[in-house]
Amino acid sequence: MKIILLLLLNFVIWNHVSAQQKIVKLKLDTINVSGRLIAGDGGKLANVYIETKSQHNQYLQLKVGATTDSLGNFKLVGIKPTDTLTFFALNNEHVFVNHGSRFLNITIWPSVENFNKEGVVVSASRTSKKKPTEFKLTSLDNIGCCNISKNPEYPGGEKKFKEYIYQNLKYPLNAINHNIEGTVTVEFTIAKDGTLLFPKIINGLGYGCDETVLEILKHSRKWIPGMKNGRPIITSYQTDVVFKLVD
Repeated sequence: MKIILLLLLNFVIWNHVSAQQKIVKLKLDTINVSGRLIAGDGGKLANVYIETKSQHNQYLQLKVGATTDSLGNFKLVGIKPTDTLTFFALNNEHVFVNHGSRFLNITIWPSVENFNKEGVVVSASRTSKKKPTEFKLTSLDNIGCCNISKNPEYPGGEKKFKEYIYQNLKYPLNAINHNIEGTVTVEFTIAKDGTLLFPKIINGLGYGCDETVLEILKHSRKWIPGMKNGRPIITSYQTDVVFKLVD
């Protein structure tokens, strides 16, 4: 009788350990994402339901989702690191793709002009401190004007700006050690004299990635400002820097 009880006890303990291992594995495959939904004029978007493509861990027929509070804040629990968010706001349906960011500031703009049609992918091993990136440059808004006759430009053009980013941006060691990868989105302003001003994180990764991107942009050379009717204008830009580890 004692032998049977001992065998049963060992079986229960083994099952308990196996269950714990499965739960840990499941948690590593998902992340929790907090964020805020903001209108282009700065207004907060309340009671907006945001749905993801991630399956609910308890109700398999449902997708993970969340509703924004009075300030536009939301939290998505247990979603895939790379996931698509869909929501209806300001009389339009919107789609936002998250690439591993754990905090999102999603701003809905009337329109977005994309001056860089193709991204660039640079790969490196996981132990490298160099930053493997996919880099995009997108104009978000032309402040104080409707149309511009000449877009702002980094000295030497877009290619030189990318070279400046690649040559100076290092993959933070803290992020490498924690296997952190995903997208850091930063917004900045090009002043009338070409100075790059007010860089701020829109979507962050943490672990030193956000600070690294901001530091590089703070030391950027002056740009050639955008022009309208022969006069320089202020232009806001948004840049995505994708941190990607390669095995």
